[in-house]
Amino acid sequence: MRAKTEQKVKRWKDQRWLIDSVIQAVGMEWDQPRLNYTMYPAGPDAIGDFRTVGTRVRKFADMHREFAAAAHRREVKALNFEKQGRNISARESYFIASLLYSAARWPIFESNAKSIDYNARMVACYDKFAGLMNRPIERVEVPFGNGKTLPGYLHLPRAPKPVATPTMFCSAMKHSTERSGKMWLLRGPTRRKKKF
Repeated sequence: MRAKTEQKVKRWKDQRWLIDSVIQAVGMEWDQPRLNYTMYPAGPDAIGDFRTVGTRVRKFADMHREFAAAAHRREVKALNFEKQGRNISARESYFIASLLYSAARWPIFESNAKSIDYNARMVACYDKFAGLMNRPIERVEVPFGNGKTLPGYLHLPRAPKPVATPTMFCSAMKHSTERSGKMWLLRGPTRRKKKF
């Protein structure tokens, strides 16, 4: 953080040593489970990356560097997976990298070159994730007044596919989506019993 920014937050500057001492004693989750809730959307594949960051952070100033280093390592993995044609692994790694870059921006309290770079890397990784997804994801700009917009992503369902039932007397059919526990149920047209 620039000296000019630190002067604006005098209490932060005066008490920084205290937060650094607490982080050394307790870890970076001294006040809230930030590693858990940040990695939650990525699932168990992200645990190693986030826990590694947690063990390496010894003071507040380490946070953005460690998150960015972990994000870069995960982004390199994603690129290698993509080169090998392992699109599901690449997609998941890009998503984890985008979460890590997002976490790297958190401890920076100003809009500086580092924060802007982390943001650009986060968006680039998420765009790669969206491009490899098995359903359409569109980047949208939501109007926010005074000619400004908020960026976002619209996750659309997959294009419907015809469902063939084994017999016309089937009363229910389940279909699970790729790598998720979400299910949908199709009710059949009749409840008549079929004799074999």
